[in-house]
Amino acid sequence: MTDYESSDLQASNNNMSSLMQERDQLKTNLTEMTNSLTVMTKERDHLKTNLNEMTKENNKLLSLYKKNSPCPTGWNIFRCSCYFLYEGSGSWTKGRQDCRDRGADLVVIDSDEEQSFLSEFTNMNTWIGLSDRDKEGTWKWVDGTPLTVKYWSAPQPDNGNGDPQFGEEDCVHIREAGTSSWNDLSCEASLPWVCEKSSRSSERRRPVADFLSLVLLSVFLLTGLIGLRVYYYTSVSSLTEERDQLKTNLNEMTEENNNLQSLSKKSESTFLSGLSNKNTWIGLTDRDKEGTWKWVDGTPLTVTYWASNQPDNKNGEDCVEILSDQSSKWNDISCEDSRQWICEKPAQP
Repeated sequence: MTDYESSDLQASNNNMSSLMQERDQLKTNLTEMTNSLTVMTKERDHLKTNLNEMTKENNKLLSLYKKNSPCPTGWNIFRCSCYFLYEGSGSWTKGRQDCRDRGADLVVIDSDEEQSFLSEFTNMNTWIGLSDRDKEGTWKWVDGTPLTVKYWSAPQPDNGNGDPQFGEEDCVHIREAGTSSWNDLSCEASLPWVCEKSSRSSERRRPVADFLSLVLLSVFLLTGLIGLRVYYYTSVSSLTEERDQLKTNLNEMTEENNNLQSLSKKSESTFLSGLSNKNTWIGLTDRDKEGTWKWVDGTPLTVTYWASNQPDNKNGEDCVEILSDQSSKWNDISCEDSRQWICEKPAQP
C-alpha cells in the first residue's frame, strides 16, 4: 500500500469516527428532547386538571356568595355561631328538644367572650347545655365535651344543698344580666333557653381555603414550567402556548373571584327592586354606630348603591330601603317608618 493510499484510508477512518460521534450525540439529544416533552406534557395535563377543579370550586363559591345571611331569620350571630333565644319557658329537656328540632342544640360556652355575649343576649335566667345528669358532680356539655371554663356563682353548684324542696339540681342556667354567672337547678324547672348552631359563614371557609390552596398549587406548577429549558422550540411551542393560555385563565379566574361579591350584590339589588313596585326594607343599618353601616349578619358595607345625596341621616335615619323605581338605589330612612320587607334564606338543594 502506497503512502497516498494509507493516508486516504486514515482520513476515511477519521470521518467514520466523527460521523459515529455525531450520531451518538443526536441520539442523546433526541432522548433528552423526548424526556423533556414527556415532563412538560404531564405538567400541562396536571394544570388542566387543576383548572377544571378550580372551575368547580369557583362555581361553588358563586353559590355560597349568593347566601348573604349566615343565620336564619330570628337568630343572632356571634363569631362563627348562630344563637336563638326562646323566650317562652319549659324544662331543660324540653328546651334541648326544641333546639334539636331547629337543627341546633342548647348552647355550649367555651370562652370568656361567648359568656359575655350570652349574658347580654339573654338578660334573664336561661337554660344552657350543661348538666351532670349522667354522673353526679361530673359536668358535661350536650356535645359530650367536659367542663373546662367555669362561671359558677358562689357557692354553686350545690345540688340543692340537701334541701328536699329543691331536689336534685343536675342542669345549669345562666343568670340574668348583672351577674352573668351560672347556677345549678332542677332539670324540671321552667326557664327560657338558648340554642346554638354553626353559621353558614363558617361553612364557607373550607371551600375558600381549598380554592386558595389550588391557586397556590397552580402558581407553583407554572413557576416550574417557566424554569424548564425548552428543547427544539418548534416542537415545544404548542405546549408553551397552552401553558400561557392556562396562566391567563388562572389570572382571569382570580380576578373574577375578587369581583365576585361585587357582581353578586349588584345583580341582587336589581333583582330585589324588580320584586315590588313599592319601597322595601333591606337588612342594612347603622343603629349601633352612626355612619357605620352593617348588614344584619354583621358584615360591613363594602358595595354601595345609594341614591343621590344619600345617606343623609335626616331626623335620625338609621335603616335602609331599596327604592321601587328603575334605579334600584338605596335611601336611609327612620327605622320606625312603615315599609314592606323582603326575607332571604338559602334555597333548598
